[in-house]
Amino acid sequence: MSFIHAESIQKCHEAYLSAIGRAIAVCQHLENCAHHVMVVFAVTDAATAGKGDNDLKSIALGLRDETLGRSVRRLASTPEFANERGRALAKGREARNWLAHEAATVVDEQHDAPNEMIERARVLRNQVMELCSADAILATASYEICEREPAPRAYTETYSERLAMWILDPVKEWLYMG
Repeated sequence: MSFIHAESIQKCHEAYLSAIGRAIAVCQHLENCAHHVMVVFAVTDAATAGKGDNDLKSIALGLRDETLGRSVRRLASTPEFANERGRALAKGREARNWLAHEAATVVDEQHDAPNEMIERARVLRNQVMELCSADAILATASYEICEREPAPRAYTETYSERLAMWILDPVKEWLYMG
């Protein structure tokens, strides 16, 4: 059976924290895309309803500090996201919260056993997969808003997998151990 040697625990922690750092960058991207898409939807809906410039500006400014959770709930209430995509966004938000608030708090260089590091990498993988699925949905929507055309299939079909592979690269060898 393969295992991580005790003398390598510090390197394992560094690799795990490196993967978390990469995931946090994607968390920020997810939040930015969610905010962008949500503001565009809200302003477009208001403009379609005949709201004036001052109203549109007020709407956009009012949404400036919107949380990811609130943005996801707003988006999930739209026809474009009121389906499995909305559920994927909710799971991505939960993964983002775990990554941002809990992932690094479980690291204990003094007491972690090799098997704990392997299990931690597997939990990280599951959270990263949810995050990347949500990010792919919102990155695609943001692209299509900005470019006014469908996102290239070659991009959308592999986006979340390529992103997850990049995030998990520092811990990839642990994912098949144990």
